[in-house]
Amino acid sequence: VYVLERILGITPSPPPPGTPGVEPDIRGASTLRELLDKHRDLESCASCHNKIDPLGFALDHYDAKGQFLQNKDSIPDASGKLPTGEKFKNYSELKEILITSQKEKIIRNSVERALSYAMCRKLTRHDQPTIDLITKKIVNDNGTWKDLFIEIVNSLPFRETIFADKT
Repeated sequence: VYVLERILGITPSPPPPGTPGVEPDIRGASTLRELLDKHRDLESCASCHNKIDPLGFALDHYDAKGQFLQNKDSIPDASGKLPTGEKFKNYSELKEILITSQKEKIIRNSVERALSYAMCRKLTRHDQPTIDLITKKIVNDNGTWKDLFIEIVNSLPFRETIFADKT
């Protein structure tokens, strides 16, 4: 969910009321992947979990502290398939997908978050032309974070924002 929301800018829908969570296995699954496969068999769960689970599987080569698992016996299957149909075998391949075919989506999300933070407010539909312009420029110029911040500071909404004096 973190990768979906914070990196790709996609907020999954909340589960429908009464939808059971992922419970300890009583259905014969021996791994977390198998348990989540069974959970996705529930139609009401599949639409979101088809987006969420593959991203999590890619991170299964890392432990809870973020350390890469060295013991080959304990390394789980980190492969997955995104809803776009793109397949990966591990985090490195997912990363390659994210920085190629998902690059514009990631940059747009970064632009939206940075612009909202810089202006101390939620964005509105009136901000979309600015978001589109900055996103296009950063994508086309292979821009950096520095370029993004310069574009935001030079943008019309930022230049015309009146910040309240809280002193």
